Amino acid sequence: MNTDGQTFWNKHAKSYAVKPIKDMHAYEKKLERTRHYLTSKSCVLELGCGSGMTALSHSEHAGYVIATDYSQQMIEIARRRVTEKQQTNIRFIQQDAVSACSIGSFDMVLALNLIHLLDNRGNLLEEIYKTVKPGGIFVSSTHCFADRTPYLIYFFNAISKIFRKIPYIHVFSASQWVDELTTAGFKILESWRSPSDKSMFIVCQKASM
Repeated sequence: MNTDGQTFWNKHAKSYAVKPIKDMHAYEKKLERTRHYLTSKSCVLELGCGSGMTALSHSEHAGYVIATDYSQQMIEIARRRVTEKQQTNIRFIQQDAVSACSIGSFDMVLALNLIHLLDNRGNLLEEIYKTVKPGGIFVSSTHCFADRTPYLIYFFNAISKIFRKIPYIHVFSASQWVDELTTAGFKILESWRSPSDKSMFIVCQKASM
């Protein structure tokens, strides 16, 4: 994500944080499937955590969570939520996704509603693979617009290039994303497409040593 994207999310952080979840059933299913792979000792890294709601939810089922986002305004909102909930096993850091992967090694890495916004997803995927411990889990929820309305996205991207008001959205298919994950070395454990927003939810695993 470039600086235009960072500016966008800083500007819209407050409205994003109070926006209701469109499909609560799908959201809760994603939470449940993610928790299936968590233990009370799991160390978790979330990339692009937004206002921190998902990270806070998972922190109740994990040992420790580090959640990062490119937007300082998002992180400030997330930190206020931590204070309100008095959670002690979670930390929010303002950092881009690639740099965040250098923090350490994790049992699980999350990238939810993030990958399609990044210019460097190939590079990020390599860094995520290094960051996930052997036998560890990578969970992604990704909008694969090539399977849906690519021409509409191309229109929005053209507007984005001219006015720099909205983030650039990268268009690729679910099968392409799966191929990239397996090429990176991950094994797909489960995948599921949300019926409402059609995002592709994938749980994959790094091979054990």
